[in-house]
Amino acid sequence: MIAAENLKEDPLRLLRAYRQAAQLDFALEPHTQATIQQLAGLLAWIAAERVQAELNYLLSTAKGTPFMTLAWQDGLLDHWLPHLTSLKLDQLAWIDRARSPWKTAGQTVG
Repeated sequence: MIAAENLKEDPLRLLRAYRQAAQLDFALEPHTQATIQQLAGLLAWIAAERVQAELNYLLSTAKGTPFMTLAWQDGLLDHWLPHLTSLKLDQLAWIDRARSPWKTAGQTVG
């Protein structure tokens, strides 16, 4: 994060940080993550289709589920997925593990 103001200008960047970390195999810098947690409520003002697209991108990456869990823990999904629980995220991780034998050469069958 260069400046918190950049995140405030387009709050979708809050969620995008988790997606990019998953795609690029990065970790969130602790100060950036703390700032995202403080600004998480701003994501409620973003158009639903933009949030949905970002979540789709996140979940289509190999490391998407752990970062989805982290985004949930950091409060980013409170408005959009109010009924999401740690149990449901554990089930999602289980589905990821169950699908892994079907992955070949970086692609998923089916």
